[in-house]
Amino acid sequence: MNLLINLLFFISVLSFDQPSDNVSFNSTVSDYSSFADKIATGKGYFEKHSQSGTVKIKNSYKVFRSNERFFRSSDNTNDGKSWFKLSGTMGYSPILIGFVPGATDDYENTHDSQFMNDGASIEFYSFIDGNKYDIQGRSELQPNQFINIPLGYEVLSAGDYTISIMLEYIDSRFDIILEDTLENTMTDLRLSDYTFSVDSPTEDNNRFVLHYNYNQTLNAVEFKKNVSGINSYFSNNELISKVENEPMSISIYDLTGKQILKQGYNNIIQTGSLNSGVYVVKYTLKNSKTISKKLIRY
Repeated sequence: MNLLINLLFFISVLSFDQPSDNVSFNSTVSDYSSFADKIATGKGYFEKHSQSGTVKIKNSYKVFRSNERFFRSSDNTNDGKSWFKLSGTMGYSPILIGFVPGATDDYENTHDSQFMNDGASIEFYSFIDGNKYDIQGRSELQPNQFINIPLGYEVLSAGDYTISIMLEYIDSRFDIILEDTLENTMTDLRLSDYTFSVDSPTEDNNRFVLHYNYNQTLNAVEFKKNVSGINSYFSNNELISKVENEPMSISIYDLTGKQILKQGYNNIIQTGSLNSGVYVVKYTLKNSKTISKKLIRY
């Protein structure tokens, strides 16, 4: 029986910046944006399958003179893939989130690669139903969606670490926001990286959430299309919201991730004399889900 089920390649070291010796690859693509689909001569690999059987590696699988590492760009600037990395003085660890055809938001062995802890100094992963993944395939992004993906990490030394975008081909109508629930900050990763400090070797699986938020920016004189039942805008020194299902609370962040305000929900909230600029407004709903919107304060 030939098996081509959840075939995960783990190839030896690709760069000196990479603490782990392993790279994952499946139908979504690789967690390293620089790896395509070929294993160079002298590189080892192993496979993970969902059932027993025999694996046949045919001689016809060989590719003549494809023995170099190469970079591959996307032909479609909105193809739904985004790579992130957690980096420190010892290098970096990458993950891939891919909104791709054929994938679902649940686990499937063709599009999701389970995280393997190989003892590297930096480990980074996302979650599906409480399980760790370094590649996460999801259903394609649709307008008016708000996607929340928990992230986790493990580091073996104290120091400063940075979460950043390596490469992304996400529809520009979606913001890519990193939430730090410990520091209570929201950071637009397209505009800036996010750096935090740890005092000792740490594993933290509850601190960070990655948000893909459909961005409908509203100004003070016009409403645009109603998004998820929430219309909101700044007017003078007030935040005005029209919400179908009343949230529990509202928080406002500037684009450095600093929290400006947090309070219980009200249709009209006094914001004080905010400077002109772009702010992230986060609504926490009664089911504990959140919706974040980027608004302009004129």
